[in-house]
Amino acid sequence: MHELKTPVSTINGYLQLVQAHLSKRDDKKLLGYTDNIAEQVHRLTSLINGLLNSSKIRAVGFDYQEKIFDINEVVTATIKDVQKTTNTHKISQEGIVVRYVKGDRERISQVLINLLINAIRYSPNTNKVIVRIAVKDNKVIISVEDFGIGISKINQKKIFERFFRLKNPDDETFYGVGLGLDISSQIVHHHKGKIWVESTEGKGSSFNFSIPVLNPRKVIHNQSIQGLL
Repeated sequence: MHELKTPVSTINGYLQLVQAHLSKRDDKKLLGYTDNIAEQVHRLTSLINGLLNSSKIRAVGFDYQEKIFDINEVVTATIKDVQKTTNTHKISQEGIVVRYVKGDRERISQVLINLLINAIRYSPNTNKVIVRIAVKDNKVIISVEDFGIGISKINQKKIFERFFRLKNPDDETFYGVGLGLDISSQIVHHHKGKIWVESTEGKGSSFNFSIPVLNPRKVIHNQSIQGLL
């Protein structure tokens, strides 16, 4: 798989040279063609990187950097970052929790990013996504709800499988590698959590994951120790 990255990078390099040349000539028609080529190269690069990451995870696992962090801060910051990437959907947050978890902040953020990107991708005819955060039974529950195509009962059983991708009502497969939910599931399970989906076909989906929260006394104790160091 690594052998594929070099020729693709070479193709991308020559493509950029061609685009620069066409820009000087102001050849809009050919530039349109090269833009389409660039998009396909980008998709191929994403596919290769996704396959490499998935293979690495299955072989040696993620390198987790575990610390104590404010889960609400992570959710709010991640929503803000993803919101900058879309002008088609408004992402809103419902609920605020003052809780801390011990784990890898960036990996948990990665899970939420994957769910948000999917929510936007699979709801092309709507303009909102809702993120809910709550605490129940010493676990924080984060839910990402969209109002898109939804998922059939049969596909709900496959949705977290490696390389599985949904199709739209016109029977066309959505763009994507089919690794995001598989990777997200591995991250959540590493944090002793659970990930699941609730969906009605044609009305939308809610992807949810839960991870344990720390006892407030333990957080205060750890912060006190760090303050003495």
